[in-house]
Amino acid sequence: MSKKIKDFFLGFVFFLAHLLILSLGYSYIRNITVNEEKIRYQYIAINEANYISNVIDKVVVRTYTLREMINENNGETDFFEKVAPVVIQSIKEDSGISVRNLLLAPNGIVSKIEPLKSNENLMGFNYTDVSKAGNSEAVEALTRSHSIITNPFPLVQGGIGMAARTPVYMNTSEKTDYWGLVSVTMDFDDILKSLNLDTFSKMHIDYCLWYSNNGEKIILSSNCENIKDPVSEKVTLNNLTWNFDVCPSKGWLNENIEKLIHFASRNAMNIDGLGEMPALPKEGAPWLIYKNQIT
Repeated sequence: MSKKIKDFFLGFVFFLAHLLILSLGYSYIRNITVNEEKIRYQYIAINEANYISNVIDKVVVRTYTLREMINENNGETDFFEKVAPVVIQSIKEDSGISVRNLLLAPNGIVSKIEPLKSNENLMGFNYTDVSKAGNSEAVEALTRSHSIITNPFPLVQGGIGMAARTPVYMNTSEKTDYWGLVSVTMDFDDILKSLNLDTFSKMHIDYCLWYSNNGEKIILSSNCENIKDPVSEKVTLNNLTWNFDVCPSKGWLNENIEKLIHFASRNAMNIDGLGEMPALPKEGAPWLIYKNQIT
């Protein structure tokens, strides 16, 4: 074998070895970078999931206050007309959410509503009638003896609402007797506004808030058509479980990180016998062009 051919093969093997090292190094650095970004975005998802829970809890706890007041008044509800407007105003101030209606339903039948205007059709409504649409959550609240939150649903008066149903039991020295329900219906558009989700778009972060209904993905809010490879965090709302997904709008490996890895790769391959490596493609493993003729 001539020296020229031998040198050629040695150079070629040397080239392939460095190409392999470079490819492995690139993949390693890329994976570390992506994993670090995903950890950072997981914290973002956790914080937002907790924030969503806290905002809705600020509304639900008001039904607990009314439940205790019913007990303190031995089941009488004369206080409601005076207290209800204050409760609704405090909800708006604390959470930014408008209340469509706040009501009391002794034995499951609505007898008090605030505001009454635009909610007249609810007076006398029987939440224990399982044949009526939308009563499943109320019946579930009575069965489980704790508050139940509904997923968003169309309101008769227009718009989308979300409700919390809290059962009330009278605590006496002898036994605990069922009294009825306290219910609050929130404006779902106001819920979304109070979550400040538009901030994610300004930060170039894609998000999707959704829940699963019998295997079907129901999207509550999203700023992209198809979120790609997101990190996800569960949003726990009493009986409900939602999901909050996030990822960078431009992908996990941003352009600055790509350039840094490419620059390091070029320097690593600037060796005798091999020419300077051209700019790396944005997708796929690093590549090289062996352009110097071996003599």
